[in-house]
Amino acid sequence: MPQSARSLVLLGGGHSHAIALRRLIQKPLPSGAIDSVTLISEAPQAPYSGMVPGHVAGVYSREDCFIDLQALCDRAGVALRVDRAVGLNLGDRQVQLASGETVGFGWLSVNLGSTPLVPPGVQPLLGRSIIAAKPIQALLANWDALLSALPQWGSRPLRLVVVGGGAGGVELALATQRRLQPLVGDRLSITVIQREATILPHLAPAVGDRVAQVLQAQGIELVLSETITHATLVGTDTQLRAASGQLFWADRVLWATQVAAAPWLAATGLATDPQGFIAVNRYLQSCSHPQVFAAGDVATMLEQPRPKAGVFAVRQGRPLADNLRAAILGQPLKPFKAQKQFLSLINLANGQAIATRGRWAFTGAWAWVWKDYLDRQFMRQFQ
Repeated sequence: MPQSARSLVLLGGGHSHAIALRRLIQKPLPSGAIDSVTLISEAPQAPYSGMVPGHVAGVYSREDCFIDLQALCDRAGVALRVDRAVGLNLGDRQVQLASGETVGFGWLSVNLGSTPLVPPGVQPLLGRSIIAAKPIQALLANWDALLSALPQWGSRPLRLVVVGGGAGGVELALATQRRLQPLVGDRLSITVIQREATILPHLAPAVGDRVAQVLQAQGIELVLSETITHATLVGTDTQLRAASGQLFWADRVLWATQVAAAPWLAATGLATDPQGFIAVNRYLQSCSHPQVFAAGDVATMLEQPRPKAGVFAVRQGRPLADNLRAAILGQPLKPFKAQKQFLSLINLANGQAIATRGRWAFTGAWAWVWKDYLDRQFMRQFQ
């Protein structure tokens, strides 16, 4: 039996895998059950998405909202490999890496997250004047670069456009406004462009109405029912063209639309949903390859579909770890039961937050205190 057949590879440093590593610390695999466990991550730290808008707003430091994967792996007895996956050879059970190397596995768990869905006419400006909201590491690198450039910005206006009116886009718009307004003053303008007729369309209508009021109070323009299809550099300005023909101008664009799966997943042979995400059953196990598990944004639970939201990645962490353990030990797997309604806490970047679940929604400073407490409590388990 090849050595790799007795190895577990955790591909990606997302929330589910961070929790799975902590579970390995609490409940290690029996001696001799497996030869090795390896985490493959693009960086030795992983951001907690729930605190990223707060970091952008200047409320949290980087240390507050990043999980130290190296320290977590050291405590769990897991090897950390800093590299990026570019493919899978399921026949030979190998992960193909950007470095050109491969890592063999007997069992594989995928928790890679996702990136925003960007139309072809916009992609040439990605990483230049257009900044994708995910991967978060790249978002924050670009954000830091913008902050560093402000002293040389002079007296020019700073036009920021956020494309996407979901929770992520709204929180980023409000967070950037809070951080930049004291630095730029009246020269700052922020516009949120949403393709649908309402913002936050997947939440209770009262939530969208309340957020629209907050955006207006903060001087953030909201444009509805416009879909950006093309982006062009005109001198130093970015021209955004909507499907309607409407033009928008920006100095920087934050792209926070619906998410897409990594393109290389389609060539792996894994069963996927129509959008290219890994199809998993109620055990978080691949519907086509039982030695593969997946959780978080990269996975779609066919038997109980849910939105791509961080709350599910967090809740899947422990069941994922327990089912990986059971699979390795030849024990029965246990189903993960996804809640139909879940709590959302939206940071308004003004000392308040919106708490919503199902049809109800409440706004206040107490909701921000609650969100801050829950986020800090989540991070404490890794410190």
